[in-house]
Amino acid sequence: MRIAIIGTGNVGSALGTRWTQRGHEVIFGSRDPSSSKVQKLVAATGANAASIRDAVVDASVVVLATPWDATQRSIAAAGDLTGKILLDATNPLQNMKLAFGLTTSGAEKVASWARGAAVVKAFNSTGAGNMLTPDYTGQ
Repeated sequence: MRIAIIGTGNVGSALGTRWTQRGHEVIFGSRDPSSSKVQKLVAATGANAASIRDAVVDASVVVLATPWDATQRSIAAAGDLTGKILLDATNPLQNMKLAFGLTTSGAEKVASWARGAAVVKAFNSTGAGNMLTPDYTGQ
C-alpha cells in the first residue's frame, strides 16, 4: 500500500518506520523534503520524501501527523483530497491547551479543511514510542 505521511516529527517518523518495515511504500510529505532532517529519516527508513502535494497524489492513505498550528496550512498544501482516506493523528493543542472551545472537535476542523476526504481520527491518543515498539505482552 502507498501511504503518504504529512509530517516528519515523532509520530510521522514512528509510523513511517513501522510501515516501511512491514513492506508498505511510504512517502513523507514535507515543506522541505531536501532538508537534512527529512533526508536522514528517508535514509533510516527506506521511505521517500516529496512536497506535501506530490506525496499525496497517488497515495492510498494519507496520514496527517503535524503540530496543530501547521495542520490547516499542511492540508491546504496537499491540494484536493477528495476521495482520499485521511488518518488524522493531530491533537488541537497550542501551548498544551485546547486550541478552541468545546463545541467542535479537532477532527471536525480537519474534515472542514479537507473537504471530500474521509477523515478518520487515529493514533492521537498513544505515544510515538508505542507506535515504534508496539509490544504490550504481559501488561
